[in-house]
Amino acid sequence: MRTIFADTFYWTALLNPRDEWHIRVISFSKNLVSVRLVTTDEVLTEFVNFFSGYDLKNATKRY
Repeated sequence: MRTIFADTFYWTALLNPRDEWHIRVISFSKNLVSVRLVTTDEVLTEFVNFFSGYDLKNATKRY
């Protein structure tokens, strides 16, 4: 099993439909087979801070 480091860019683009990389990251993620994603507490802190002021109810899905 391969291990890939997922940084803030990956998590933000994955879950933010307004991110310009969202579609590409979704596509990339669908191709991850037998892959273990790893991250750090610092990355998760940055990710949560980014979305702390984000209006998720009014986010528009683009896929």
